[in-house]
Parts: sequence; C-alpha cells; structure tokens
Amino acid sequence: MEKLVFSIALKEVSVTLTDKDKVVKNYVLKELTGEQSAEYLDGMSKRIKFSKGEMESISSIKGLQSDLLVLCLRDSEDVAVPKKEIEGYPASVQTKLFNAAQELSGLTDAGTDAAKKE
Repeated sequence: MEKLVFSIALKEVSVTLTDKDKVVKNYVLKELTGEQSAEYLDGMSKRIKFSKGEMESISSIKGLQSDLLVLCLRDSEDVAVPKKEIEGYPASVQTKLFNAAQELSGLTDAGTDAAKKE
C-alpha cells in the first residue's frame, strides 16, 4: 500500500449571487467536516426506504438540497446562510450549488474520485 497523504484544510469555493436589484453578494461554499457529513447523511437515510439493498423510495424530497447547503454555504462573515433564504433561490441555482457542495464533500462518485487524486 502506498503512503497516504491528505490535507485536512477544508476545501472551499467562492460563490457570487446577484439579486433582482443587481445587488451582488459574496459567499463561500465549504466542504463538510466529518461530523457535518454524518449529520447530513443521517438525515437523508431517514427519508430513504431500501429493499434488497436497492433504494425503493424516498419519503420526501422537500429540503433535500437546502439541508446540505445550510451546512456548506457561508456569508462573508462566515455565518451559515439561513435555510429560508436558500430555499428562496431559483431552483436552478439551488441545484448547481447542491451539486458543487456534494462534489466538494465527496458525496458523489465525482467527489470521491477527486478525493482519491489528492
């Protein structure tokens, strides 16, 4: 086995959002800590019903994206963006932020592959 070398600095990416009045707000999308990841995945597992090792159904998708984003998205003061605010973003913006947050935190196959390359 090769030597394992990791950085424990959380990955982050800058996010800029412009509202309908052309007001620009800067945010940071941060990688989850191990504790946050477990919290998020535990919440997701309560929504999913499995049968024979396969996902059979999801009880509710409400908040699926915002539950992750509230853990990852920070304002310029490093304060979590409120869930209500995130849920007011256009669906396309939420989806893109959600996908980026999943990848940053290794919650997708692409995120897992990227972590292996580090």
